[in-house]
Amino acid sequence: MYTTKNPSLRIKQDDLKCKNGCGYYGNSEWGGYCSQCYRKSVQHERLKKTDYEDRVQVTEKHARPSSTSFSKFEEKKRQQVEKKPKLLKMFKKSSSVKGQYKYQ
Repeated sequence: MYTTKNPSLRIKQDDLKCKNGCGYYGNSEWGGYCSQCYRKSVQHERLKKTDYEDRVQVTEKHARPSSTSFSKFEEKKRQQVEKKPKLLKMFKKSSSVKGQYKYQ
């Protein structure tokens, strides 16, 4: 009567396996890697990125004079010194306020 067809895979078995060839199955969201290999590849990329950023920072330190950072420090310090007397004046009690509220 009715014949049943066995489903056939459209994707080959080799295409489903991890890109690294570790024997596990990969995932398209992870770029074809299995979970372990994906974790390793992400970690490797992070190390490369931080390594590169560290090298860039080192070269920038040598290329840039340090006087700019010191001038920023001086400016911040000057702002703090100017702000301090203003704050102290705000919190001082005035003598006129004390005399206003006398009990009878």
